[in-house]
Amino acid sequence: MTRASNKTLFAEYGSSVLLGVLCLSVAALNGAFSGINARGFFMLFAASVCAVLYWRLVKTENGFGGGYIQSGEGAIALLGILIAISFLLPHRLLAVACCLGASLAYGFLMRLFGPGAWGGIFMNLCAIAAGWYVTVSADVSHSFIEGIISGYSRNAAGYPWEGPAYLLLCFALYAAALALRRELRLFAHGQGFFLITGLGYGGLRAAIIAVRAFAVSGIALFVGLLAGTVVIGRSSGIRGEKTAAVELKGFLWVTLFLQAMVFVSSVLGTVPAVILAAAISCAPNFFPRRDYAHD
Repeated sequence: MTRASNKTLFAEYGSSVLLGVLCLSVAALNGAFSGINARGFFMLFAASVCAVLYWRLVKTENGFGGGYIQSGEGAIALLGILIAISFLLPHRLLAVACCLGASLAYGFLMRLFGPGAWGGIFMNLCAIAAGWYVTVSADVSHSFIEGIISGYSRNAAGYPWEGPAYLLLCFALYAAALALRRELRLFAHGQGFFLITGLGYGGLRAAIIAVRAFAVSGIALFVGLLAGTVVIGRSSGIRGEKTAAVELKGFLWVTLFLQAMVFVSSVLGTVPAVILAAAISCAPNFFPRRDYAHD
């Protein structure tokens, strides 16, 4: 390789190498102080993939719903987990099914009635009220509620195959989204543009709703509310560019953010970590920047 190509390679991937080192360092801290096992790390990485996938789909729908907290998607996903564990059976796979089912139903309802800020506020208030009700009536501890809010990655008991299976499925869906990026760009421009692909507009729209619900469920299940309010992807350079370097950098930013928030929740507690995650992820909203949804 020539010197010029070496410089170009370093310029593209140098920051990714640094981010990778930081991710491994924070992961080591989590392993030492947060008690996260191998299954938990698989879930954390799966949450990172879900976060990147979610933000890509939000941009495909031209920012529809904003973030998963503002839209109420995160609240309904956590409600599904809470209902499954508190009133049905305390089984992880049942919680996964209820979480995904609730997210799917809410996703289709959002498209019927519109995302609306009041809808998101209402769902978040419902989640708070349900958490309070379960804490009082079912006589569960605050640590039980905090465990749901912080996700399963910190308490990754269960089947050995769960973590790797979740991660592989998340990667498969993200790879499919990358493979269909041209179709997704045309979808973002509207039905008239999308028809030139020869694909069914309604079918892809339903698939986007379903995959977005899956991504929200993955975030809620694995890291709860520690992903922040808009999922840190907005400020991580995830803008749909074609280069692998940008994709890798965005994924590493999200991974570093989630690893750091899990560590903070272990040191300071879940509630301070959720507040900090919300503050950090909201910060980019106060610094306007050009952000193209379809580039």
